[in-house]
Amino acid sequence: ANAIEGVFHKGYEGVIAVGNDSPELGKTHFDDAVYSLAQGQCVLGPSLRGGTYLIGLTKASFSKEPFQNLPWQGSGLFKSLKHHLQAGNHEVLQLKKMRDINSFHDILAIFKDASFPLKLVRFLRFLVSKPYRIDYRHTPIHSKPFLCQSALRAPPILN
Repeated sequence: ANAIEGVFHKGYEGVIAVGNDSPELGKTHFDDAVYSLAQGQCVLGPSLRGGTYLIGLTKASFSKEPFQNLPWQGSGLFKSLKHHLQAGNHEVLQLKKMRDINSFHDILAIFKDASFPLKLVRFLRFLVSKPYRIDYRHTPIHSKPFLCQSALRAPPILN
């Protein structure tokens, strides 16, 4: 919320926030989001688990306090965010559902999906190959949050 608020304070009329764990996200998704924001329409990309991989907001649609009070670490984020925007009479373009990577099992699911680029699959196979497969929570690349299973979603909330 602070980052989005800061961008709007700099004079921008639209903000696009994306997760860094969405390997399917491509240029066309950004193009669609930019076009929709220019038309005054918000954009949401739902993840398979009920979160969002992309949030595009217009300046008129953003209010910091209600935005902060959304269920950020739950599976109802997409629904709540969409409802919040529509309740404020803001149009919402919904992108297609996509996978995001929140656990080791999400990485394994990518191996079974033929639509992913071969280079990405090879890279992910490298990450989870021996010795990583033995204990993927303690890797030499210090990627605990990336490779360990966790029920948490989104960044932790600081009180």
